[in-house]
This record gives sequence, structure tokens and C-alpha cells, in this order.
Amino acid sequence: MKVNTVTVVGANGTMGTNVSAIFASFGNAKVYMVSRDIEKSKGAALRAGKTVKADSIVSHLVPCDYAMLADCVRQSDLVFESVADNLDIKIDLYIGDLIGCGHPVGASGARMFVDLYKQVMYRAGNYQVPGAKNAMMLNIGGSATTNYVYIVGKE
Repeated sequence: MKVNTVTVVGANGTMGTNVSAIFASFGNAKVYMVSRDIEKSKGAALRAGKTVKADSIVSHLVPCDYAMLADCVRQSDLVFESVADNLDIKIDLYIGDLIGCGHPVGASGARMFVDLYKQVMYRAGNYQVPGAKNAMMLNIGGSATTNYVYIVGKE
């Protein structure tokens, strides 16, 4: 699956800014950087360019605010959430109509790993990626102090 467009919710925080920079630079993806207000998103976009020391990625970063969230999610192949301070936004993302996937505090890595397993075992139901043989996850926990990557595959 090629990821062309990503929405990062909570993009003005350290984790959101850095993740936005990674998607824009390594994946060459268009990244909707969603924050509480547009000015915070604009500042985060400038910091993201400096983070990876590549001003060229700034053209891939689109500052947005929470009012634009539903449109950003609808246009995205992937949504990355790093909102720590807004329960209403979390509810809209995971319980509402936007992406409908839980993010249990303290157990998000376990939930992500189960999703990987379901994909490679062809048990993911209506969100199954056709032909999935391998899957990868990046989990950033706490204040970006616990980080790990898992790669799962089926022979």
C-alpha cells in the first residue's frame, strides 16, 4: 500500500511535528498537520522542516486546524494521532465516524500488534489490505521515550 496522504492530529507537539517531518521526507507524502489552531500548525510545519534539515519538505506539509479534521481524514491513506489534551478530538477520531479504531492508553502497542497479525493472517475484515504478506508498526509511547518497531510476516 502506497501512502500518499497522511493526517497527523496534534501536529504542533514534539511527537506530531517529528512524525510529520518523517512522513514528508521519507515517504514524500502530503501531510495534513492538524492542531487546535492554524497558527500552531504553521509554526509546527516550519519546525518540521528544520527537524529533518530539509526545507524541501515544507511544501508537503499542509497546516490545518480541528475544524478541518474530518476533511483531512477523508482524504488520507493514514491517520497518526498524538493528541494528549483533547478528549473530544480522540472521541471523534476513534468512536465517531472518522476512523473508528481504538487507542487504549497504555496498550496502544498491543492493539497495533493485533492489527498487524490480523492483516498478515487475512483476518482483518473490512479493513483488510489485499495481498498483505508483511506489516510494520512504529509505536512511540509516553513522551516519545519508549519507541519500538515490529515487522510481522507470514511465509
